[in-house]
Amino acid sequence: MKVIALLLIAATTLSLGACKESNEEIQQRLEGIVAGDNTSSSNQIASERIIYRGDPPYLTDQPILDGKLYVNNTDDYLLFGGENIEEIRFSASKRSGGKATTVVRENGISFLMDEQPYIEFSYHNKFYSLQILSRPYFYTMDFREIPSATIQLSEGYR
Repeated sequence: MKVIALLLIAATTLSLGACKESNEEIQQRLEGIVAGDNTSSSNQIASERIIYRGDPPYLTDQPILDGKLYVNNTDDYLLFGGENIEEIRFSASKRSGGKATTVVRENGISFLMDEQPYIEFSYHNKFYSLQILSRPYFYTMDFREIPSATIQLSEGYR
């Protein structure tokens, strides 16, 4: 009985240590990155480049990349559009797993904000990720250039 109790205590201590490390890594990625700061830092994975981290633009079209694409946040949806929207291939998943809800609109593609979508897309032979994270009372958008797609980019605008 004492052996089982000691094993349970050891396993709990090890798992708590692993969880603490994961939370610290997550916290490091969420702290101190200024929007538009493309300089390398210890918070970045060597082959990724953070393009933007902060509040999603609210009710305004925020140009991204070459200015021919934009993102916009209405209370319920993240809108991804622009004059070159036909050139992208993308896939999107919910934070909870499964395929994200996407609505193709006249001016772009909408993703349900409450699902905290993770979107990967290709544009001009480069790969990008765009993720919406939710915290009480606000959303955070994380936009990165990534070395390659980690999921199959199966959808296009039309």
